[in-house]
Amino acid sequence: MSRIGRVQSLKSPRDKILPRNVVPPDQPDAHPPPTTKSSFSNFFRRSKEVKSSEDEEKRQDEGNDRRGSSTSTGMPRDPPPSRLTVPRDSLIINAPDSQRRYFMGHQSRGVAVIINNKKFERSLKQAERVGTDVDADALEEVFLNLGFTRPNIHRYNDVPHRHMLRLMDHYACKTDYEEMDCFFCVLLSHGTEGGVIFGYDGKTTLDVLLDPFKRQPHPTLIGKPKIFLIQACRGDQFENGVLLRDSVEADGPAIRIPLESDFIYAYSTVPGYFSWRNAAKGSWFIEAFAKNVKKYRQEPEMDLIRLLTRVNYDVAYDYQSNVPLVERMHLKKQMPSIVSMLTKELYFF
Repeated sequence: MSRIGRVQSLKSPRDKILPRNVVPPDQPDAHPPPTTKSSFSNFFRRSKEVKSSEDEEKRQDEGNDRRGSSTSTGMPRDPPPSRLTVPRDSLIINAPDSQRRYFMGHQSRGVAVIINNKKFERSLKQAERVGTDVDADALEEVFLNLGFTRPNIHRYNDVPHRHMLRLMDHYACKTDYEEMDCFFCVLLSHGTEGGVIFGYDGKTTLDVLLDPFKRQPHPTLIGKPKIFLIQACRGDQFENGVLLRDSVEADGPAIRIPLESDFIYAYSTVPGYFSWRNAAKGSWFIEAFAKNVKKYRQEPEMDLIRLLTRVNYDVAYDYQSNVPLVERMHLKKQMPSIVSMLTKELYFF
């Protein structure tokens, strides 16, 4: 960091002797004029003035050092980091280091929404999702374990696609989250490639459903976590799996943030693949999620990302299809997917 020397105004050359390295603006030569022999007596008098002036400067600099405003050489100290001049296109805004976790101590945990689509109009040629009610029932219990209250847990069954859009708009733009921690939504439905999600009477896309949360969310929801679990197919491919060999067990100023921040999406499967559901037990993904929430609800250091990673492990290692009469669907696997834009650690427990 370059330093700029201080240039003080002088009434006359005898009022102030400048340090050697500082040149007044109107004097190109940094060296003082030589002392002549004819002014021998004046030499000692000026030497005393020089010494007195230097002692005075030293005392001033030492005083400034104690105040933290200059160095011992009289040069100004580096400005504090918050005042550093940086290019406009790389402006640095320092957020408090202590804010590394989402605050989850509001009066209410927040709003939890379950969209449970089981039956569909015949024109869509989508089979009934047998077992999805088991998922929805389990999720209600999950939300209670996560701290949501029953009045704030909303379940909608067989929802038309346009009503799904209206619901997302309502919860994104028209709900006050001032005294709430977060928004949590689970979508249980059919799906296809490209993020397509089916309603009872038609289809939409996940991008369209989430648009209200990004376009113009309620001000009290900005900066708070928005969690989405999507139990739906993302294609029609089957995951064959591979054999694992040689396995070994082991309150400040306003800050501008991106529109995509503070979202997390947990998909039941990766793009392009089938998502499995059992008629009696429900889907693999939701069953594993509910089991892990119940298992770790008493563990205070289990954040959401770690919890979902445990869910990924359980689905990947503990589940496998058993359809011996349909070879192309037999002994298949499934791999959930986590996409996180969270900016802090999220702890429910």
